[in-house]
Amino acid sequence: MADVLVCPVEVRASADGPRLVGVAIQEGTAARGGRAELFRPRSLLWPDAGIPLRLRHYGDEECRATVSRGEDGSIRIDAPATPAVVERVRAAGYLSVEFRAVEEVRTPAGIREIGVGVLTGVALTSVPEYGGTGVEVRQSARGYPWWL
Repeated sequence: MADVLVCPVEVRASADGPRLVGVAIQEGTAARGGRAELFRPRSLLWPDAGIPLRLRHYGDEECRATVSRGEDGSIRIDAPATPAVVERVRAAGYLSVEFRAVEEVRTPAGIREIGVGVLTGVALTSVPEYGGTGVEVRQSARGYPWWL
């Protein structure tokens, strides 16, 4: 797990309550384990209204997360840190994306490259498929048009 960025968990009070921030995925970085997959740079889209943050994959929406892209291709989320989110972060500590591939190709080496993908949610997990994910709970840190 040396390629996984571990962010320390920290809870701070802010005017609008604690916030969960973290890297959901790094575009251009291949998945680990048995999944031969990567998202090309600038391949991910998301609704302006944000995406569901779930305590577990495909579970109920705990809250809405806003999404942003860093200059380095990191896809970051910012969401309210509800008591259930804080408890799950302490147990899980990583993020995993839920998405729908719109355009993809399979390389001769067998790698699935997503050219266009739509983020449909993000979940807290203890075993991420992609390195570079991590979360921390902290103060608020205040996309793309949604047509798909």
